[in-house]
Amino acid sequence: MKSEGLSERRSCKLIGLNRATYRYKPTAKDDGCVRERMRILAVQRPRFGAPRLTVLLRQEFGAVNHKRVERI
Repeated sequence: MKSEGLSERRSCKLIGLNRATYRYKPTAKDDGCVRERMRILAVQRPRFGAPRLTVLLRQEFGAVNHKRVERI
């Protein structure tokens, strides 16, 4: 934002954007081990859906979010 002649702080204030939101850099989570184990479980138990697979994954990995399992 400095190239337009305004500071980052002033620019964000003018448009009503929080500076932390402007600077946020999303990070990708490594779902590799959960994804692989989910494939194995899905092949072993084809009738199980996402809720049931979530329970099995929680038993192995601890805290696994149900939305994460749905996304994968």
